[in-house]
Amino acid sequence: MELSEYVLLFVFVVILGAGVFWVGMYVGVSYFLGEEVAKRIGAAGTKALFGVILLVVIGLAARAVWSHWRAHHEEQSVSA
Repeated sequence: MELSEYVLLFVFVVILGAGVFWVGMYVGVSYFLGEEVAKRIGAAGTKALFGVILLVVIGLAARAVWSHWRAHHEEQSVSA
């Protein structure tokens, strides 16, 4: 396996673990504090989760663009 495959596997495992934790926390909160409180926390948490996902996507896109630009720049300097 290449490094990129390990990174993808790690990201998948982290996302899977976060999802399991998210569901577990929601069930625990609804059990101890009641359904209404859990729904309010879930609604606020969902917005935060979407924000985090958006930041991760922006960061990964920026890194891909930077990597592509750097590779192109190195290729230009070698051929010159």
